Amino acid sequence: MMGSMTRRALLEASIAAIIAAVLSLIVFAPILQWFATGWSGGDMLSTYINAEVWRGFDYQVTDQFGFPLGMNLNYFPGIDITENTFAQIVTNLTGRPFIGVNLLVFLTFPLVAFLAYFVVRMTGLTGALAIAIAVTFSLIPFHWGRALGHTYLATLYSAVTGMALVLLVGSGRFAQILSRLRVATTKKRVLTVVLIVVLIVVTAWTGVYYAAFTLILGAAALAWRFAHGARWRALGIDSLPFVAILALAFIGFLPGILDTRADPPLAALSERLPYESVMFAGNLAVAVLPLPQSELPGLDAYNKAVVEAIAVGGWVESSAITNHGTWITTAALLVLIIGLVLRTRRGRTESPRSTRVTPTFIAYLIGVALLFFIPWGLNYLFAGTVTAQIRAWNRFIPILLLLFLLGAAAILARTRLPQRRFASALIAVIVLGLTALDSTLPFRAAYAQNVSEAAEITRAAESYAERVNAAIPENCGVLQLPYMAY
Repeated sequence: MMGSMTRRALLEASIAAIIAAVLSLIVFAPILQWFATGWSGGDMLSTYINAEVWRGFDYQVTDQFGFPLGMNLNYFPGIDITENTFAQIVTNLTGRPFIGVNLLVFLTFPLVAFLAYFVVRMTGLTGALAIAIAVTFSLIPFHWGRALGHTYLATLYSAVTGMALVLLVGSGRFAQILSRLRVATTKKRVLTVVLIVVLIVVTAWTGVYYAAFTLILGAAALAWRFAHGARWRALGIDSLPFVAILALAFIGFLPGILDTRADPPLAALSERLPYESVMFAGNLAVAVLPLPQSELPGLDAYNKAVVEAIAVGGWVESSAITNHGTWITTAALLVLIIGLVLRTRRGRTESPRSTRVTPTFIAYLIGVALLFFIPWGLNYLFAGTVTAQIRAWNRFIPILLLLFLLGAAAILARTRLPQRRFASALIAVIVLGLTALDSTLPFRAAYAQNVSEAAEITRAAESYAERVNAAIPENCGVLQLPYMAY
């Protein structure tokens, strides 16, 4: 029975990945001809360089960039270990400096959909609706909009693995899994431990923001377990994934911490103020409002009204177009709210033995996330008492949108809709169609223009490098002046 359930889960997750990959081609198909060139400058240029000088656990100090003084990227601490490692492996295999990062960007869409399906499945929802919800999350505006800027922030897969750990602990399933290992076969025991370790390592070593957000929601999940009667020993076991994430994140930061602290003037430059957590906090209205670039018929007035209203306040990161939700995520939030009201009114309760993720637990996590997301919330207290290095709390947005979708999934899983295959399939097709028009197609033209311009610059730079190398002896450096576009 478990074998057939596992096979079905893998099949449906794979279908979600394939659909996400196909829909992403709406944007990627016109730019595949430039796969081996740079796709953008600015922050993405630094991402290409990160992958180029990465050496497994820290950055190589090199004068290939910033000649003659050279460049030491360890002065900018980070834990983008999985992304840099993948990109560098691909770069080394192909001999081309851009392909690794570009391929990473493309693959994250099916990867996120694949992983998100399993998280959706924790609510009890399976089949076409679960597949559609997973695909929808993989194609949110944040994923598209950040990919050509804060590339590693856009990868999102560690946000999903972190959410998986939070839901496993909060639902009590993590404790249940560990208790069953005592009577499991050796093969199953090893496989389970490996999967848990992979979730922990990926979450800890794929960017500081999603690791930090996982720890915050993990603490909330432990509080939830305590409130529902979990014993101290059980809580200690439940805390192990989050303790491991914290320890691994610290280890990942060590090269940067040691290099920065060894140079006092640079250490002062890396300090941040608690008030920055207010400046870069989230905008709830933007998160709830669907992307005002929708290609849906009749929404031109909506697009214009939202853009003009937000523009009055001036541009800040929290109100960037990439921080908007979609019509599907907004509908999901409404489904969760209405579902909670109806379940409360009808006195519906969960079985105490059930380890399915409940709508109430999802709503609780949304509340916790919002307290850290909004200006002058717990984010400010966190910055003042723990660390001010985590300042851009608006980056909680993909996790919020994922929680909206999971909330709707939890409500739908407790209705008869999933058993009505035709109706479920029809709704799933509508959801996927809206996702294609609402949060994918709007980025097609922007990507094509941005990447074509970057490709021209790449070709010009390569031509210049060839002429310089032909005119100047190979061991002669070229002076490079530091430049920042902002």
